Formats: sequence, C-alpha cells, structure tokens
Amino acid sequence: MADVDQRELRQLVDRFIRDHKHREFTIQQIANGIGAPDAKALGAALASVVRCPFGSCQSFDTMIGELGEHGFEVHHCNHCDRNFHVHREGNGYAILGWYGE
Repeated sequence: MADVDQRELRQLVDRFIRDHKHREFTIQQIANGIGAPDAKALGAALASVVRCPFGSCQSFDTMIGELGEHGFEVHHCNHCDRNFHVHREGNGYAILGWYGE
C-alpha cells in the first residue's frame, strides 16, 4: 500500500469502520485491517479529519473546505456532500452545526 494519499487512507478507514461499526479499534488495528504501512502514516492522515456530525453519515472522509471568519473552519463531507462549521480548541474541536451556502 505504498504511496497512498491521505484522502484514500481516509476513505479506506471510512469503509473499514462502516463494515465493522459495532466494534472498537486502535489505530494500529485499523492500519492492519486496511493494509496501511504503519499506524503513524494513518494517524497523520486522520489528524486533520473531523468526523461528519450528521447521525446518518458519520463519515471520516471529510476535509477543510475553507477557513471562515473568527478562526472557524468549514468542513465538507465527501460522503453525504454536506458542510459543517468546526472551531478548533487547544484540546480538540467543537462542531458548531450545519453550514448553509
């Protein structure tokens, strides 16, 4: 699984988690399950990910679409095609809600 980009890793993780949604995994177990070279590469790919907050989706295949005013990020979910506001904090992030265009 050499030279896989970060979005592909996020998509693989998303499929793996959906296929095994009733189990919990460590990063190493997920890396082993999707054939990632190591847990550090997987951790780096997931570091900027904010899981989609919509209950029917919960996808890991999200990305920062734009930086909004006052430090808010607008994230886009590639799975359900919705946007949501995120505010980064020192120890994590807060999801502020749906983003209307």
